[in-house]
Amino acid sequence: MNNAMEHSTGKLVIAGPWRERRRLSNQPGIVVGPGGGGGNLLVWFWRLGAPEVGRTVQEMLPCELMPLDDTLTTMHPDAFTEIDRGFPEAWAIDGFDGEALRKVVDRAARERAASVTRRAQADG
Repeated sequence: MNNAMEHSTGKLVIAGPWRERRRLSNQPGIVVGPGGGGGNLLVWFWRLGAPEVGRTVQEMLPCELMPLDDTLTTMHPDAFTEIDRGFPEAWAIDGFDGEALRKVVDRAARERAASVTRRAQADG
């Protein structure tokens, strides 16, 4: 997937973030939104910590990203909780407010809760 349009906000990806001009081992990330230009995307590597430009949020080329089949709704509950709790309510970095990602995460939380309720009703 090399087209930035195919990497929508909230898409889970695997990529190797950069630190001090060295590529780290592949980490799970989530597309935050478009980057500064040229089709680049902002990716938050949530397992590396709270959103911080350059350290845990990096601008990546679409060709550096491997999309995952998993979604925020279907991913492991512990990983989703890391994202949901790690993403601040008010987040602004370099003019990007993160509102689109917050909405996607909130929608996934509602879908996950509804799924749990449906399973409980089916079992009960």
